[in-house]
Amino acid sequence: AIRRGAYDYIVKAGDYLFAIPLTVQKNLAIWRTKHENQHLAAQLTRTLQQVRIKNRQLEKAVSELERTAATDPLTCLANRRAIADAILRMFADFRRHDRDLACIMIDLDGFKQLNDTLGHQRGDDLLQCTAGVLERYCRQSDMAGRFGGDEFIVLLPKLPSDSDAAAVADKLLALFRRPFVCAGHEFFVSASIGISLFPRDAEDVDSLIKH
Repeated sequence: AIRRGAYDYIVKAGDYLFAIPLTVQKNLAIWRTKHENQHLAAQLTRTLQQVRIKNRQLEKAVSELERTAATDPLTCLANRRAIADAILRMFADFRRHDRDLACIMIDLDGFKQLNDTLGHQRGDDLLQCTAGVLERYCRQSDMAGRFGGDEFIVLLPKLPSDSDAAAVADKLLALFRRPFVCAGHEFFVSASIGISLFPRDAEDVDSLIKH
């Protein structure tokens, strides 16, 4: 009965010399199985903990890669790809809720001449200073990015009226009328600024940028 899987055995008179070794053997087998199960459970717990740690590390690495892929390495602003994705999202949201979206393009004047005269390092300093100005000036809901070269873009959602976009552009122009101080050097730089609004000036992303 024990060999076939019984958990206990009632010893009859005269049979105990035969039954006791089987009972001991069976209990030892049960103990070994229990011990192995505990060991496997502990091993599984450690493995699951390691998997959770690896998953957190993987999520962090993926998040960092996504952030890097969406960031301009020089200015640390959003890059052109991130700007395009943001405009698409904003378009979908604003079209659904019938809201306006202002797009401001900023082009530094005479940037090539500055590079040729003072060198590319000074040009990079100026781009970084411009990015810093935009970051400090933008609202939390706004998005500033480097569109390419010396061109920057600012997306302004939820503006009350068209005139507010022009007011923002005027304030940005005023910031360029004072000297930039970068790496101990003073730069006097002007900028050209264009404004387009959805839905007044554009019905899609491409026309918004072109306008």
